[in-house]
Amino acid sequence: MLRRALHSRRSLWPHTRKSWIISLSLVSILLLIITHFTSHDRVIMVQSKQYNNPISTSSRYSGYSKNLTSMRRPVRPEPWDTLISKVEIPLFNMEPVSPLEILPQYDEDIKNKKLNNWNPTKLKQLKKFDLLDDSIKCKFYFRNLFAMDMNWSNDLDIISFDINDHDKEFYEKIEKKFNIQLSEIDKETDSDYYSNSTRYYKRKYEIGLAFQRMRIYESCFMHETPPIELSEIFNSNNDTDLETTILTNLHETYSEIYSMVEHDDYLGDYQQSNFKDSNQFDLEHRMFPFIESFSNAEEFKNVIPRIRRNAKLLPNGHLPILNSENKTDSYEFKYDSTKSIWSNWQLMSLAKRGIVLSFADEHITWALKLLATLRYQNTKLPIQIVMKDGEISRENIAKLSDAATGFLHLDSSDVNATFTELDLSFIDVTNTLSTNYKKSFEKFKSKWVATMFNLFEEFIFLDIDTISYVDMDYYFNTEQYLDSGSLFYRDRTLTFKLPEEKCVGIFEGISPKLFEAKYFHNYPVIQREYVLEQCEKYLTIEEILFRRFFKDKFAFQMESGLLTIDKNQHILPLVMGSFMHLARKVGSCAYGDKEYFWLGFVAAGHKFRFDEMNPAAIGKYDKKGKDSGEICAIQLAHISSDHHLLWLNGGGNNCKVDGEYKIDWKSNNAYVHDNFKSEKELQDYYEKTPVPCDFAIISDDNGDSWGQRSHHCHGYEWCARYSRELKDYSYSARQHRGTLVEFSKEERDYIYYSNEIWAIYDQAWTGSLELID
Repeated sequence: MLRRALHSRRSLWPHTRKSWIISLSLVSILLLIITHFTSHDRVIMVQSKQYNNPISTSSRYSGYSKNLTSMRRPVRPEPWDTLISKVEIPLFNMEPVSPLEILPQYDEDIKNKKLNNWNPTKLKQLKKFDLLDDSIKCKFYFRNLFAMDMNWSNDLDIISFDINDHDKEFYEKIEKKFNIQLSEIDKETDSDYYSNSTRYYKRKYEIGLAFQRMRIYESCFMHETPPIELSEIFNSNNDTDLETTILTNLHETYSEIYSMVEHDDYLGDYQQSNFKDSNQFDLEHRMFPFIESFSNAEEFKNVIPRIRRNAKLLPNGHLPILNSENKTDSYEFKYDSTKSIWSNWQLMSLAKRGIVLSFADEHITWALKLLATLRYQNTKLPIQIVMKDGEISRENIAKLSDAATGFLHLDSSDVNATFTELDLSFIDVTNTLSTNYKKSFEKFKSKWVATMFNLFEEFIFLDIDTISYVDMDYYFNTEQYLDSGSLFYRDRTLTFKLPEEKCVGIFEGISPKLFEAKYFHNYPVIQREYVLEQCEKYLTIEEILFRRFFKDKFAFQMESGLLTIDKNQHILPLVMGSFMHLARKVGSCAYGDKEYFWLGFVAAGHKFRFDEMNPAAIGKYDKKGKDSGEICAIQLAHISSDHHLLWLNGGGNNCKVDGEYKIDWKSNNAYVHDNFKSEKELQDYYEKTPVPCDFAIISDDNGDSWGQRSHHCHGYEWCARYSRELKDYSYSARQHRGTLVEFSKEERDYIYYSNEIWAIYDQAWTGSLELID
């Protein structure tokens, strides 16, 4: 602008031009000063408007300046224990449905008593609840759980995620099945009984309360050195004098609250409280109703899975002796009544680490292919196939047993290898599952049975069409697993939304709440408000996926074809994940089981870790231009940070859908008929040709990094895109969208041979081992 003005004044006399130069120079200096003091505000206004921030018109001199600064340079919130310690929970003025809801009143009573008491002995007894010993906390919670409601249960028939969908018929069914009245309102005199019951029912039977019970159960009974034995909950005779005094004080507070809400069912005498009418085995069944009930330690032998090892079925209640020369030797397991059912389950572990599979007869071909591939890869970890009655026939069990150890015939001159014998066991959990729940664990949901009830301390679960290209111990030794006892992998970054608007709202209630955090120190694993408001570049990968699910409502975050979990640490997230997947109102909120695994960790408040790498496609690189191209495949592959193939889901051939070649050939699909001369050629390509493995494209982390091709293999084929293009507002700097990886010859050969075994293996080549019952 200054140069243009000077140019227009060239015709003026010299002394006139000089005055113009001085004037314009002064104006320029003034503009610079103004810009210095105002540009910061304008930039903030533009940026915040871009992100639809409600404080977009605030200057850096306003009261919002600290907030704006923190947006530019985020500071993570304080740890939960620090934040919660500063919270004073107000008194609760509703009828309590959880023992925790009387504790604000108890703390207030303790505070007042301390002000009026100088006796050192008495003062020792006057502690706020969160300062009490864990054993006292556990006794208080579970004794009063029964005292409040002798019919409490975590049965999914009464537990609700979405109360608004329930009608009068639902309430009548619940009352009849469990012989209960849903509300204290008089059913005969109140015409609006069922509508008035809704609020009370929602609080009393919501999933958040069921999950609270599970988390506190874990805190009290499932740690390596639990603060209390289960049996002590139901035997107050062994309480110390101090415990009796404190628990009686708590009881008095509880009775006082109940009297204020005109509830007369709660017994006034603590020593006569009705928790004594129950026992630890009843508590276990109420807490985990999908497990078959047992009344004493001796009956637990009927809940233990039936185990078939080396083709021999072990006696009921027996486990194999692994270090015996005779591989069919066994011993009878004895239930330890001082421990929880899950601690006993871990005591039954047949090995520290292993591989877990779950499938039905319809996938026997894939299972045989997988076992052959694992043998080629010299797999040393033991393998357990977890099943229930009717899923795998006796004939197929015999085939699988032979495929694991018998002579392996391959109709290929390319593969030249020694095939390791596999340590294979069948774990039949038919007797473990409650009759009411057996039919609930079907198809995708059978994976929960396998992950919860396998007999390993730590396990890798493989989908039956998953192939790993690294030694299985690799996953146990990753930084993520060593840090958290879990390792998950990401799904494609797609912008498909959650199927129902209600899903996010339902899931918001699954994490630990304020009462539980304050009194039992169970904290949410994700600081929700911080994550939802923060820019992604400041978040961990776990927080990013949480944000995309809960804020952006993107449906796909996790690929569950391979997952690694330490059950010693994380049985509860598996239980909670299964609950969400089984629930009628929530089971449709994700495709299959995938998202429920990490959501189970969120619900349990357990730390979990994802591998940070985006998923990939492997195959032939189809160049689209000088600096762009794509790879299309039905498989979803996962690449390490140093660009080696770890595993893929989708099998080793070009189409895993049996008989799909017939449909595609008859469809008059131009792509198919342009590339294949006959139906037989298409069949060989789909079913017998190994997936090519020269290149991989690691996808970019945005919604357009993948495209779906509908003309191949039932629409299972997806294309990962790669490009190298100019950066915005640049004439020379370039950026990559996606990462193109070329594998070495040695790695290509290993991948190819693994895929070839999968592709060409025919179950007709498998023998049949004689089974011994």
